[in-house]
Amino acid sequence: MATDIDTRFLGEIRAPNFEAWKRDINAEGLPAGEFDLVHTRWVRQHLADPEAAIERMIAALRPGGWLLVEGVDFFPIHTACSQLSLPGG
Repeated sequence: MATDIDTRFLGEIRAPNFEAWKRDINAEGLPAGEFDLVHTRWVRQHLADPEAAIERMIAALRPGGWLLVEGVDFFPIHTACSQLSLPGG
């Protein structure tokens, strides 16, 4: 199962073991205790309240389930010793 606020690209996936759900993690939770794995990639930095979204994802896990959160790490960019100026800075 995959969920996104915009499922138009997920709708192209044709597999018997796949479902696409349209869902806004900012406003809606997932079914409680239903998943062995919840994975999010490059989403957290776009959310108004990322902590609440993470709490919703945790609530969707079965006991012993795993939450995998992947995100952008801007730290090296902001600390790099470079003569180039960053956009907006």
